[in-house]
Amino acid sequence: MKAKKSTASGGEQKRGFDGLSDDCNSISESKMRSENPLIINEAQLILAEKRTHLAALRTGLAVLALPMVVISYLVTVSGHIHHNLVMEYLVILMVLCAGLVVVGIYLLVKSLVKLHRAERAMIRLKAQHSILSQVMD
Repeated sequence: MKAKKSTASGGEQKRGFDGLSDDCNSISESKMRSENPLIINEAQLILAEKRTHLAALRTGLAVLALPMVVISYLVTVSGHIHHNLVMEYLVILMVLCAGLVVVGIYLLVKSLVKLHRAERAMIRLKAQHSILSQVMD
C-alpha cells in the first residue's frame, strides 16, 4: 500500500511506508548494497535487538503493575476480611508481591541499559557510514 503525494508540477509521486519516494528508496538501497552489504545487516541486527529490549521493558512494566493491582484489590475488600484468620495467606501474598516488584524492577533496569547500549551502537554505526544516516534519519 503506497501513499501518494502531489508534487509542485501537479503530478503524483508514490511514497513508501518510510516516507521516502520509491526512486529514493531504490537509489539509496542500491548505494548501500554496493557499498557494503554487512552494514545493512548490522543495522538490522541492532534494530531487532532494540525491539527485543522494548518487549522486555513492556514485560517489566506489566510485572511491576501486577502487585499494585493485587494490593489495591486487598485494600478494597479489607472490610470483609477477618485479618486474624487469613494472616498467613496475606503474608505469603505480600512476599510474592515483593518478589514480583523485584523482578519487574530488574527487567526494567536491564532493558533500559541494553536499549541505551543499542542506541549508542546505532549512533556509532551511523557516524561510520554516512549512507545509513541519510536513510535512517
